[in-house]
Amino acid sequence: MADDNNEEIEEKILDAEGQPEGQKTAEPEKKKGLRKYLGFLSFIPRFYKKYTVLSIAISLVLILAIAGSAAMYFLFWNKKETSEDQPIQYAASYHALPELKLSIKRSDDNLGYLIIGLTLKLPVDVKPEELRKKEPEILDALHTYFASITLDSLGASAATSLVSPVGLERLRQNLIRRLNTVLLPIKIESILFRKLITQ
Repeated sequence: MADDNNEEIEEKILDAEGQPEGQKTAEPEKKKGLRKYLGFLSFIPRFYKKYTVLSIAISLVLILAIAGSAAMYFLFWNKKETSEDQPIQYAASYHALPELKLSIKRSDDNLGYLIIGLTLKLPVDVKPEELRKKEPEILDALHTYFASITLDSLGASAATSLVSPVGLERLRQNLIRRLNTVLLPIKIESILFRKLITQ
């Protein structure tokens, strides 16, 4: 009977635990192996069991702090030279002057007629707004210049030579010189002819 009682007790113990008392389970071995690989992070499962809500809140705060500090570094402290530090670079720009219709003297004391359209090429550091402010001075200088010359003085011999490449280049250089003296400190790089008609 004692043997029957012992067997019944062993069966109850087996039913309650699922295995005999003296045998170790395979599960703790797996956990031990997992803890071995995780190293210092092995306390996390035990910590979560005891303090689930608190541990999740602490984890979220830590993750947000790390992400926030990384964002601050990349957004503010890791900046290279900004556009505020660099001077503004303008591309060379052009300024079209209104078309001029002028009466101009010829060498034979007759009046000729000149229609001229000019475009000024500005250097990189000059803003077009600066030139617009000085446009009345430019137009005055052009009217004064054309009133003081004859058509023949622009070309080599006849009024038609103004249309030749040599006559146009000579007129361009004279206008650049005249306008650069009027517009100091602004210097015009070049003058382009949009229209040039003489009669």
